[in-house]
Amino acid sequence: METANKGFNKSLEDTNRKAEQYRKRLDETVRAMAKLETELQSAKSAQREAQKAFRETADAANSEALTAANEKYEQLKIQMSEARRAAKDMQQAMQDLDATGKKNANAAGSRDGTVISTLAKAGATQMIGGTLSQAVGAFAN
Repeated sequence: METANKGFNKSLEDTNRKAEQYRKRLDETVRAMAKLETELQSAKSAQREAQKAFRETADAANSEALTAANEKYEQLKIQMSEARRAAKDMQQAMQDLDATGKKNANAAGSRDGTVISTLAKAGATQMIGGTLSQAVGAFAN
C-alpha cells in the first residue's frame, strides 16, 4: 500500500510539474500572440498607406514600398498562425495530461482513499482547468 502511495505521489508530482511547464509555455505564447496582434495591426495600417500612395502615383518607389508592406504583413500573419497552432497544441497536451491524472487518480482511489485526498490537496485538475480557461479567454479576445 505504501509503495502504491509513493508511486502515485511521484506520478502526481510529475503531472503537476508538466502542467506548470505547459502553463508557462502557454502564457509565453499568449503574450507573443498579443504582441504579434499589435504588430499585425500596425503592418495592416502601413499596407493601407502604401496602397494609397501607389494608387496616387504608380511609380517604382511606391511599388517597392507596397511590396515590402505586403511582405511584412504576410509574414506576421504566418507567425500568428504558427503561434495559434502552438497554443492549441499546448491546450491539447494539457487536456491529455489532465485525463491521465484523472485516470491515475481513479486507479489509485480504488486502492487507497487517502491518495484521492492527496490529489485534492494538490489541486492538479483545478490548476490545469484554470490555465485552459485563461487560454480560451485569450483566444476569444
